[in-house]
Amino acid sequence: MYFNTIQKVLPILYIIGADPREGFTKSQFFLYFYNIFSAIGMVYLLVLKFANAENKVTVKDITDAVICLFLFCHGMVKSTTMFVKKNSVQTLLAQMEKHFWPMNNYKYSYIHNGILNICKTIRNTTNFIWFMHFCNAMGFLVGPLITKDPVLPFECYRPEWMGYYTLLLFEDVTSIITILCPVLAMDVFFVTIIKLTQIQWKMLNSEIQSMFDLSPSGKISREDEENIMVMKIKKCVVHHNFLLNYQQLLNDTFSIPLFFFLIVIVLCMCVEMYVISTVSDWESLRTAIVYTATGCLEFMLCYCYPCQDLSDEADNISYSIYFSNWYRNPEYFRDTQLIMQKGQKLVAIRPGGFMIMDLKTGLSVGIFPSP
Repeated sequence: MYFNTIQKVLPILYIIGADPREGFTKSQFFLYFYNIFSAIGMVYLLVLKFANAENKVTVKDITDAVICLFLFCHGMVKSTTMFVKKNSVQTLLAQMEKHFWPMNNYKYSYIHNGILNICKTIRNTTNFIWFMHFCNAMGFLVGPLITKDPVLPFECYRPEWMGYYTLLLFEDVTSIITILCPVLAMDVFFVTIIKLTQIQWKMLNSEIQSMFDLSPSGKISREDEENIMVMKIKKCVVHHNFLLNYQQLLNDTFSIPLFFFLIVIVLCMCVEMYVISTVSDWESLRTAIVYTATGCLEFMLCYCYPCQDLSDEADNISYSIYFSNWYRNPEYFRDTQLIMQKGQKLVAIRPGGFMIMDLKTGLSVGIFPSP
């Protein structure tokens, strides 16, 4: 059984044609390409607005269109990621079910509270993400219905044969399936799987620290004690190797998509900061502030903070083995040295294969777009 937050996003992934359980079936192909062509249709209507403009095009018209374009690019990057990487995502879930150590095994361990806190963080973060996207969707999509003027969420070309409410319905449905659903699904999925992997590193640190703990004198024979110690070492080494390979699989799955996501978020924030610094009307200012705040929160909460916590927990391996009473068992020095050497390997999510997703990157992205 998957973690409950992943269970909740699987139906959303099905709607956008990216459910890893379904594979590349005809229905999933249809749903995915329907979403893509719907987004392309919206972009086409945005372009037609300028091609058929009767009045002079203003800077605000251009910035609004660019922001809409970035929103659809954001959604398409994430829906395409979850669609194209279906096999990798399914492998991640299968290996998680098969090889992740059960959290219940540490119910009476000193790290139990730490595990519960991480699980609580997953639930609080994902609940906040659901709430934030829901509020934005309500304000963005339902807002035009309560205004006196016939405004649209995306001010695009209005065909004469299409009425206002028909076009409004088309924009609302297109926005939900091409922006809201893929963004929400990938955000929740990513933060969940990264935090669950962090729990595995925390468990491994706990096992390594107690790897050379001796039983009270006279309880068991020295031979049995050595056998238990060998089993502990083997268990830790095997799981350590698995987590290193799992981290590589995470990078193989999300590295390139995260790089494009970074590009989109930086460019979008640049435009929004320009709008904030130049516009005078409250409506445009409010929209720009909401977009900027939402983008920053999404980027930090779902990507930078979880990746930083994962790297910090993995970095503790060397410290755990060093403080594990290894000096009392010199015959296992070679195993200890091997674990320590592997523990010094940097564990990080790398957008594009050359950047590191962490708090430093998050702050750099937040500072870079400032006018």
